Amino acid sequence: MTAAARHLTFGFPRMRNEPGERRAFLPSLMAVLSELGADSYVETGSGSAMGISDADYLAVSPRVHLVDEAEAYGQDVVTVLRAPEGRYELLRPGSILLSMLHFNTRPERVELLRKLWLEGLSASQIASELSNGITRNAVIGKVHRLGLAGRASPSRSERPRLSVSPRVSMRAHVPEPPVVEEDPIILEDGSFATVLTINDRMCRWPIGDPSENEFHFCGRKPKAGSPYCEAHARKAYQPQQLRRDKTRMAS
Repeated sequence: MTAAARHLTFGFPRMRNEPGERRAFLPSLMAVLSELGADSYVETGSGSAMGISDADYLAVSPRVHLVDEAEAYGQDVVTVLRAPEGRYELLRPGSILLSMLHFNTRPERVELLRKLWLEGLSASQIASELSNGITRNAVIGKVHRLGLAGRASPSRSERPRLSVSPRVSMRAHVPEPPVVEEDPIILEDGSFATVLTINDRMCRWPIGDPSENEFHFCGRKPKAGSPYCEAHARKAYQPQQLRRDKTRMAS
């Protein structure tokens, strides 16, 4: 393990669960991180719903600290089960968020997804319409859970959707060149970049399921001013850019 890896800090904010849910990261996880030389910052009261006291976390190791919400979100790696809606501003620049990006299940948004899917829009177009951080994969997953995978009309991925309110634009549509993702970097020991080996000179685009051992990062040289390489920076920020373009055309 490198010297940089020993100084990694992990934040565990308290999970704001829905009524009836009981979820928290167990003290045994902090014990493993402590053995690897990492400090864990656990928000006070994190395990209360599961009968885990703050003292149970502190008893694991001197490397476990009880903190408030802001300090838990201020660490190198922040781990929380659900996407922390409304709290992204607490993350410090360059930090890593490990979370499941759940599709927002408010009834009106689910109904909108259902409507757009049955109209023939592609998953990427629906994600752009819904915005709010919704990804193409999140849309596909929700479509399957709703049983909407089959539809009579083909996806309209090759033609733009007409909005309800007609808009006049004098700009010709110029399609963006495709994003070509390169294979992740393989380190000298033959492994990929992980949360214990990643640094600020490596692309932090996550690959795989954070709960699996094979989870890793791209690791390629990042684009200036971005935590991602050129290809992943375009992939991450393209929807927001398209929304800005739409706003300028509307005005």
